[in-house]
Amino acid sequence: MNSTKSIASCLSNDDLIKVCSEVLRWKHTTGCLPEGSILKKIADEAHMEIRDAEEEIISEAHVRFNDAVLLLLSENPYRYLRI
Repeated sequence: MNSTKSIASCLSNDDLIKVCSEVLRWKHTTGCLPEGSILKKIADEAHMEIRDAEEEIISEAHVRFNDAVLLLLSENPYRYLRI
């Protein structure tokens, strides 16, 4: 898992956002990763399961984008929360 964490921490913010978008579509919209998926490539390079790579990617996104998420949710929570 450490190799994926290194790969995730080396991703640019733009690539990390792209991977997060892939995960969102995979888990909540289409049910599958797009062809040429960055997440699949990362998992293959690290020789690990896609779900394990996903955890590392999401963990890295929490670290990098925590402040932005908190700001967005505090300013307009109903835009993001489906109640």
